[in-house]
Amino acid sequence: MTKVETVLALLPLLMAAAGCVTTRDHAPITTKLNYAEHVNTVTSGIVREVPSKSTSLTGIITLEQAVKASIQNHPSLAAAQHEVWAQIGAETQAGLLSNPRIFGEIEEFGGSGGFSGTGSMQSRIGISQEIPLAGKISKRVRVAQSFTRLASKEQEKQLVDLCAEVETSFLNVYVLQERLKYAGEIYDLIEDTHNAISKRVSAGESSPLDAGKSEVELASNKLQIDRLRKDLSSAKVRLASTWGQRIPTFNGVKEQFATADLHLDLEVSEIIVRSPDYQILQQQINQAEATLGLARSEAWPDIEVGGGAQRFNESGDNAFFAELSIPLALFNRNQGSISEAQALRDKTLKKLEAGMLELQATLQETMNGLFSAQQSLQTMEQTILPAANWNYESVKKAYQAGEIDFLELVDAQRTLVESYASRLDFFAELHEQRVELERLTALSPIYQQYILNLKKSN
Repeated sequence: MTKVETVLALLPLLMAAAGCVTTRDHAPITTKLNYAEHVNTVTSGIVREVPSKSTSLTGIITLEQAVKASIQNHPSLAAAQHEVWAQIGAETQAGLLSNPRIFGEIEEFGGSGGFSGTGSMQSRIGISQEIPLAGKISKRVRVAQSFTRLASKEQEKQLVDLCAEVETSFLNVYVLQERLKYAGEIYDLIEDTHNAISKRVSAGESSPLDAGKSEVELASNKLQIDRLRKDLSSAKVRLASTWGQRIPTFNGVKEQFATADLHLDLEVSEIIVRSPDYQILQQQINQAEATLGLARSEAWPDIEVGGGAQRFNESGDNAFFAELSIPLALFNRNQGSISEAQALRDKTLKKLEAGMLELQATLQETMNGLFSAQQSLQTMEQTILPAANWNYESVKKAYQAGEIDFLELVDAQRTLVESYASRLDFFAELHEQRVELERLTALSPIYQQYILNLKKSN
């Protein structure tokens, strides 16, 4: 048997022995290559009419259209997806053995006397393989899997944050749109009052000073309308930027603020465990535990096995050889890395405790703010606003009849204007608190559907 034949005969045995220690305790990985396919999956059945690039929304748009367009086009989601794919690649790499090593050796030749030439030469060729012990391969895979799961949770949180950002920007446009509409109605109202005052002044029933004061009120309201138009234009730019459009092409937004079922009947502790922030913290603990397990396994040295064939020129004989190398763990037993991993695990546990306290306080504060804004808006719409309208109409008629002076009319007018403004303030506060609660908990059915589609795509 030649040397080459001998080595070839040994190769299957050595590789089989190396393969016995490769334990994979997770499903095969399919690397994703196309982000556009992922986007279509996330928004499957939802966004077929919105193109994935250069999205341009026109006319009066809805919140649903804005959210879908942003999911398809916002670069932060693409970045989060690439992070998941990167971790999937790292997970694949973690499950691989090191490559085998082929070596050759020639000795006892080219010397003096009987060792001159190659008559006494001995030569060998072989292959060796490092074999990890203590389950290092599977533990490396678990660590890599924990990073992949963490990246997935962070991607889900990025999705929820983006939806909340879009809804907040949409709400801001809607509120400014309504303020501008109310300001126009108030301007007409003030203009009617001004005309009524002018008639009384012309008839000599009121002082010309009243007409001057009325003109000031009219001019002030016009300035407010101009300022609201500029604010609305800026808010539209901000909203359009969430789906990558620099210049907004839509005309306005349509109210779409029905309060979803947020499971507010649940205890705060039950809501917390479902929140994206808590799940990220929990996954960080799993990651720290997996890292600690790997550090402990690395205290055990790996062995290296090898074998091959050798030739003795002096006698013309051939022989097999086998070798085993075991490092002695006298100085380095990975004790430093184990201590580091333990400390980081304990740190993560404390971060979870602190995060839960912070999340619980924020949730309670947000829920209280939601309930308070809801009650305030209800009171404003059912009691204060109708009373302010009735009071203004009554005072206006009394002024036209000459029963009261101009100051009382202006006071009633301002009360009505402030009531409309307060109604919008409470409306905005209610839905800002709702959006924040949805962001913190991701309990909204719409958010849950988006997250479900995202998980399916991964």
